[in-house]
Amino acid sequence: MRQPIIAGSWLPFVTIFVVFSSGAFGAETPTGQKVGRRYGVAADLEHYPQSDPQQAIRSIIKTIAQGKVEYMLAHLISPTQVDEKLAGSQEAFAKLAVKPSDKKAKVLIDSLKRHLSDGTWTIRRHLAWTTAEGVPDLSMEKIGNRWFMHNTPVPQPSE
Repeated sequence: MRQPIIAGSWLPFVTIFVVFSSGAFGAETPTGQKVGRRYGVAADLEHYPQSDPQQAIRSIIKTIAQGKVEYMLAHLISPTQVDEKLAGSQEAFAKLAVKPSDKKAKVLIDSLKRHLSDGTWTIRRHLAWTTAEGVPDLSMEKIGNRWFMHNTPVPQPSE
């Protein structure tokens, strides 16, 4: 079984990586994609774009650097995984959406940056995987026009 991308000392806030529920949508973006609030957090696709896997990773890095864990949890992590973990509970969300220490944030950001600079990417339809030496593997999924990172990577199918 795959380990979560942020395992062990990589912060409990990593369980944060599970977002996007069904039904809580509001306004449309210029591209016609409906976005709204999740767990009380409004989507901001202008500042945190997700149109391709790498862009979504950059947005995750930005939220971590800015201490906006609640945004990351609500809009950048796999909604299925987030909702399974939180079961729609605002209280559970508040407990997870805690800003990491500077040291933990740096470790996570450095790991994600390694995937952007040195990662080997495989993209198949609505799923993407990346591996980079010395850091945990990542997987992502596309829902609508947006990419979301999995907290627990899904295995890449063999050819």
